[in-house]
Amino acid sequence: MNWLTLIRFCIIAFFVSFNSLGFYAQLISPDIECTQVDAAGGTTINWTSVSDPNGDFVAYHLFASNGGPFIEIAALFDPTISSFVDLANDASAFDMCYYLVVEYSTSAGNVMAPPSTTMCNVTLSLSTSASNPGMLEVSWSGQNAINGYLLMWDDPFTNWSNSVTLPSTENNYLLEIATCGDLLSFLIFSNQTTCPSISPVEEGFFYDQTPPLVPEITSVSVSNGHPLVNWNVSASEDVAGYILYGCNSAGEFIVDTIFGGNVTSYADLSIQSANQSACYTLAAFDDCPSGNPPSPNTSEASASCNCSVLLAPLQQTFCTDNISLSWTPYQGWADGVAAYIIYHAEGNGLYSIVDTVDGGSLQYVHELQGFLDLNHSYYVLAIGNNGRFSISNVRNITLNYPSPPAEFYISNVDVELDSSISVHCFVETTATVHQVILQQYDDFFEEWSNIQYLDNGVSNIVFSVSGLVPAYFSYRFRFALVNECGDTTAYSNVGKTILLEGLLNDERDENSLKWSGYENWPSDVYEYQLYRKLGKNGFYSKLLTLNGLSQYHNDDVDSLFQEDGLFYYRIKAVGHLGDLAVDTAFEAWSNEIVMLQTPKVYIPNCIVINGVNNTFGPVVSFSPLTGFEMIVYSKWGDVLFQTDDYAVRWDGRDEGEDFVPQGVYVYYIRCANGADELFSKKGTVTVLYGE
Repeated sequence: MNWLTLIRFCIIAFFVSFNSLGFYAQLISPDIECTQVDAAGGTTINWTSVSDPNGDFVAYHLFASNGGPFIEIAALFDPTISSFVDLANDASAFDMCYYLVVEYSTSAGNVMAPPSTTMCNVTLSLSTSASNPGMLEVSWSGQNAINGYLLMWDDPFTNWSNSVTLPSTENNYLLEIATCGDLLSFLIFSNQTTCPSISPVEEGFFYDQTPPLVPEITSVSVSNGHPLVNWNVSASEDVAGYILYGCNSAGEFIVDTIFGGNVTSYADLSIQSANQSACYTLAAFDDCPSGNPPSPNTSEASASCNCSVLLAPLQQTFCTDNISLSWTPYQGWADGVAAYIIYHAEGNGLYSIVDTVDGGSLQYVHELQGFLDLNHSYYVLAIGNNGRFSISNVRNITLNYPSPPAEFYISNVDVELDSSISVHCFVETTATVHQVILQQYDDFFEEWSNIQYLDNGVSNIVFSVSGLVPAYFSYRFRFALVNECGDTTAYSNVGKTILLEGLLNDERDENSLKWSGYENWPSDVYEYQLYRKLGKNGFYSKLLTLNGLSQYHNDDVDSLFQEDGLFYYRIKAVGHLGDLAVDTAFEAWSNEIVMLQTPKVYIPNCIVINGVNNTFGPVVSFSPLTGFEMIVYSKWGDVLFQTDDYAVRWDGRDEGEDFVPQGVYVYYIRCANGADELFSKKGTVTVLYGE
C-alpha cells in the first residue's frame, strides 16, 4: 500500500468512526469536474459549489500532489466558490493531482466531509514512432474523457490552427512529421460533462526524414489528343509535388516533375494519344531534404502502371454501314473494368451513347442507320468497378463510299436524221468507276425507267437511243450515277428533245413551223437557229437565227417556186456560254421534218397561130419536172403532138408538120411532185389564127 492510498484510508476511517459515534455528516465534498493548465503552468481546478441551506459550511480544503504526498494548498471559506488557480505548482513540470474536502459545523463541532474523487491533470508525451517512421506518437493520460478528446498543435508560424477530434477510447495519436526541423507545440482537451480539462503544453523539435505516402493514380484519359493523368492528392500533408513516370516494356522513365501538393492532374503534351496507349506511375516528394547529399524525401512510385484506352483505327466493312471498333483495355485499376461505353458523333454533331459492353469486351460493331454525313467520330469510356472512368482517344472515319464525280451533266440531247436520239453526257473520271445509267421519263406512268448502262471509263459518253418516234413526241432523259456498292449517289440534269412540227399553207406558199423548247440547261436557251434543205439532194444551211424564247416561224417559199417543192427543216438550240461550268456553248438538234408544197400548174386555154401567144405548154412550180409528158389530141383522138421535155412547147402543128385547123383540141399533161409522185392534168385548148 503506497502512501497516497494510506492517507486516504485514514481519512475515510476517521469519518466512519465519527459517524459511528452518532454524528451525521450534512455536507458532501464535491468532485472536481476539470483541471485546466495555462501557459504559465498554473492549474485551474473547477468544481460545483456545495449546497448549504443550513449555513453549516465552514471551508473547502484543496489538496494537491506533484508526485509526493498530498498537501493542502488552499482553504476557501466561501461556499459559492467553484474554482481555484494553483500557482504554487508548475503543472508544466510536474504531473499534478487534486482532491477536495468540505469542512462543516455540527452541534458537536466542526467536522470534515469525506474527500472527493482524486483528479489528475491530463498530461501529454511526445515521441517519434519506431514502428511508423516519419510519424510522431502523441500519448496522454490523467483523465478519461467523457465526451472525447480534442488534440491541438501548432508550429511557430500558426496559432493552434491544427486540430483533430478523437474518441474517448483513444489515448494516443500518430501525426506525420511534416516540418523540416521545426518546434511543435501540443495540448489536449479532455471533454468532461460540464467543462473541458486542458493539459499542459508539450513541445519538441522534430524533423521530417520520411517520404510522403505513395499517391494513387485514379485514371489516365485522353483530352485534346494528349494523355491526361489524374490522381488523388497524397494523404501526406507535407507533399510539395509529384514525379510522373512513364512506363513501358523497357522500364520506367521520368516524364515530368509537377510542383504543388494539391495538383491532381497532368496533360502529357509529348504524346499524341491518337497513336499509342500511354502508361504512367506516380511518386510524391516533400520539401524536406535528407541524405547525403540531401534531396527531398520521395515516395516510391505507385505499384501498378495505369494505361489509357487506345481506340484503334476504325474499319468500315466495304459497301456496308458497319463500323468495327477495337481498343486496348484500361490497365491499373485494382478492381478492374466494369464496362466500356461506346460514344458516336456524326459530322460535327454531339456525341451520344451507342451501346455499353462488359469490361471484358474489347471490340464492337456499330451498324449506322439513317445518317446524312459521311464523317463519323467515336471514343470509348471505360468505367471501373470502383466508379472511376477513363476516356479513350477519338477516332474519325469517312465512310468509304466511292466519291461521285464533282462534275456530271447532260450537255445536249440531239435527234439524229435517222430518228435515233443521241444523249451526250459528261462525267468526270474518278478513281473508282461509277456506272452511268441512262433514264427516260414515262409521261404516262410519271416515273423514270432505266434504259441503258455504261461505265464512266471516259468522261464523254454518248448514249444512242432508238425505237422512239421523236417526230411526234418530245422525250426527257437524265442519268443516274451508281457507285461500286450499288448505291445511287447522284442524278444529272434533265435533257428534253426539241419537237419540231410543220403546217403547210399552199395558198400562201408558206411553211409554218413550231417547236417545243429545249430543256434543261441552267440558263435556258440562248438562241434557236433554223436550218433548211431544198430537195432530197440538197444541203442544210442556216436560214435565220431566233431568240431563245421563240417557238414558231413562217417560212415564205414563194420565191422558191422553181425548186421541187420538197423542204427539209431542223432547229438547233444554242445554250449560254459557260453553262454547266464549261467554256463552250452547248447545242441540241431537233427532229427533221419534211414539207411538200403541192405543185402549181398554169395552162393557157388557147394559142394564136401567127399571134403573140403562138405556143402551148404548162408552167409548173414546186416540181422537179421528172416524169414529164404532154400529149395533144384531135377531137377524134388522133395524137397531134407528144413530148417528154418540159422545155418543148406545141406550136399548133400536127405530126406531119402542118398547122392544124382552127378549133378545140384535147391535152393531157403528166408530171411529178417533189416526192416523185405523178399527177396529171386534162383539158382543152383552142387554136386560133391571127391576121
